[in-house]
Amino acid sequence: MLEKVQDISKKFFEKMWVHIENISTTQEKPNTFFTKILSDDSALIIWNRWQMLHDIQKILWTILSHHFDTRIVIQVEVNDYLAEKDSQLFALIEDKINLCMSEQKEIKLPFFSSYERKKIHNYIADKNIDDIGTRSEGEGRERRLYICKKPKKMTIDMNWTEI
Repeated sequence: MLEKVQDISKKFFEKMWVHIENISTTQEKPNTFFTKILSDDSALIIWNRWQMLHDIQKILWTILSHHFDTRIVIQVEVNDYLAEKDSQLFALIEDKINLCMSEQKEIKLPFFSSYERKKIHNYIADKNIDDIGTRSEGEGRERRLYICKKPKKMTIDMNWTEI
């Protein structure tokens, strides 16, 4: 299956008329693949704020899922663009965590996509900072993420001598 995914991915990008220096595909889990591309035409593939790359991923996902008659997940990385984007996102979040801790108040983040909000939620949860958490408010495009202090948990002494 891996070889076929790599072959289909390579043919897909050749038909887009973009110059690909190297393309490699790895299998992360069953039916989940990661395709890494090195290209000097990266601007054509990524376009405006990774919108084209996102659309390309959807099209490739559809082609592969149809070809294998099962749900396939594929992530496409071009010249480490997404890794660099994540690095910048997490650096911003680190600054906001530090601001929240130093000023002892919640921090309202700019608008992020649902995918980015999930990454931020997971990043902060994985850091396992005792008194810092996240919450989201709003609906649709108006949904915002907040970094905030976790409420203190009340504990009760089971011998009923202390609260």
